[in-house]
Amino acid sequence: MQFPHRSLGVAWICLLTISVCGCTQFQRVGARFSPATARQERETRLSFAKAYEREGELSKAEETLQLMLKSDPNDIDAKHRLGVILVRRAKINEGLELLEEAAASRPRDVAIRNDLGFAYMTCGRLEEAESEFRAALDISPKHTQSINNLALALSYQGRMQEAYSLFRQTMTEAEALANLGYAHAQRGEVDLALERYSQALSRDPSLRSAADGMIQVSMVRNQAIAIRTKKEQGMQYAQQSENAARNTEIRQVSGWSETSELD
Repeated sequence: MQFPHRSLGVAWICLLTISVCGCTQFQRVGARFSPATARQERETRLSFAKAYEREGELSKAEETLQLMLKSDPNDIDAKHRLGVILVRRAKINEGLELLEEAAASRPRDVAIRNDLGFAYMTCGRLEEAESEFRAALDISPKHTQSINNLALALSYQGRMQEAYSLFRQTMTEAEALANLGYAHAQRGEVDLALERYSQALSRDPSLRSAADGMIQVSMVRNQAIAIRTKKEQGMQYAQQSENAARNTEIRQVSGWSETSELD
């Protein structure tokens, strides 16, 4: 799961060669265009923003969408995409505000409800995320991203059987088990994560996500064991030093210090 970003945006190479300041030029001449041309200009800007987003150039996408909202503060599509990008750029509060505004303006838009849910899930607001994913599925019961996201939100809450049933609607048994492994790992349940990854690989030995997950979780567990062992050894050494100091102090009080034999 990665922000994960399922409904968040082929790369249009020709578009990507033009800078955002080119969009500003469109804004200046737009006032002379007919309404039809203005709509076309808006679609072009939105296409630019989506292309930048798909290519990972989030700062350019953000600038383009900000220009769109400057031209039309009520543009729901611009609010939606900008909200997603701001959350991805760790500007959580700003992004959530825009996504919530978009959802309020267009409550039957499955993509907006799904993305608002994912934003909630990203910042740990799991119950609100669950509510948004269920709202998206009320609109479109077979919306794959919302099904998987709802399953993930439930698994983060420890509701693994419900999550597994949902995952199985859209993927193989092995893939569903691997996703549960990921959820267990995120919850810090290392042994359960390894067990689920192992089960996934027993169903499908070629499943790369399960193999990679098992390797990563095993590395984390081994590091944790090494740190714990080192800490225990340090505590043991500290205890031994404390005991030695205490014994020395006792001997000194009773006349039996370590140096008395050499006097």
